[in-house]
Amino acid sequence: MDLKLLDAIASREEQEAVAGFAGGGRDQLLPALHAVDDRAGWISQGALNLIAHFPPVAGAAELPHRLGPLTAPQVSGYSRYAKEKFRIAKFEVAMPEHRHSLPYVANLSILFKEVPLLERAAAARAAGFTDVEFWWPFDTAVPAREEIDAFVHSLDGVRLRGLNFYAGDMAAGERGLVSWPGRETEFADSLVVALGIAERTGCRSFNALYGNRLDGEDPAEQDDLARAHLDQAADAAARIGAQLVLEPLSGADRYPLKTAADAVAVLDDLGRENVRLLADLYHLAVNGDDLDALVTRHIARIGHVQIADAPGRHQPGTGELDIEGYLAKLQRAGYGGFVGIEYVPEPDTATSLAWLPITRRGRA
Repeated sequence: MDLKLLDAIASREEQEAVAGFAGGGRDQLLPALHAVDDRAGWISQGALNLIAHFPPVAGAAELPHRLGPLTAPQVSGYSRYAKEKFRIAKFEVAMPEHRHSLPYVANLSILFKEVPLLERAAAARAAGFTDVEFWWPFDTAVPAREEIDAFVHSLDGVRLRGLNFYAGDMAAGERGLVSWPGRETEFADSLVVALGIAERTGCRSFNALYGNRLDGEDPAEQDDLARAHLDQAADAAARIGAQLVLEPLSGADRYPLKTAADAVAVLDDLGRENVRLLADLYHLAVNGDDLDALVTRHIARIGHVQIADAPGRHQPGTGELDIEGYLAKLQRAGYGGFVGIEYVPEPDTATSLAWLPITRRGRA
């Protein structure tokens, strides 16, 4: 047991409880912390993290000091922190070692879907998040003013860090209007709406999904239209000090940007400083892209990062990606922006967040 980990524990009572059982096992420690819970009213995230370093059987010093699966009866009596430990136990996912200090932003178009869209910012705030992002939060390119006002008001208490432009009918497979001939008005209208939201919220990053290849349309002409739209949007964004990001996607056969190099080629052709790469580690990995090359070749082009584990697109620890490792590499190489949490939570958002201590979810 490494007692240096005591630094992560907030209260003196917790430190004393842990120190008293440094030679024992988790079965002894949990009731001790439960007693502290009764006196102090809460258990720190540091204490929860520390439990993961105790063997699961009292006195079994020869066992590896790692978290083993807990059963529901074991955790059912442990008050306020029982639910948190059950999340980890159920998925047999130990809390990861955090090897970077990049800030997180919760994507509320995919997280907290247990509540209506206009209640998600409040749910994220209650879970400890201070920064959020959304896909286009309306059904049409030009929502009613009342819809816009309701959306902006719902963000009270959090900061909107990113917003997608209107991308069409995503459920039907549409993936953006940037390169879609005949829908120029919708793109221009959604740009105006997005900029208006940005003026009211301080949002300074916009995701411009490129759009699918279309039957009967010349790809070169679609790319010409994309250049014109991106130029138009980059000019508008620059006037408020904002950026656009281009995102490679997986699971969309007709979407032409699948790797970081695909998106960077568009950036090079465009030549705009405020149009950058959105590096979604999940999409890139699923498409077979080289995530190490992302760091070494494209770090200067990255304007935003998003994560989900692969395969599956669920929370970190459910797949095979070394997400912490790649984020640490990105930070060491010079990336200092936000990391968007954009996974499909399993089985629900609150449970899925066990991998991320509450102290890492927000910023002052």
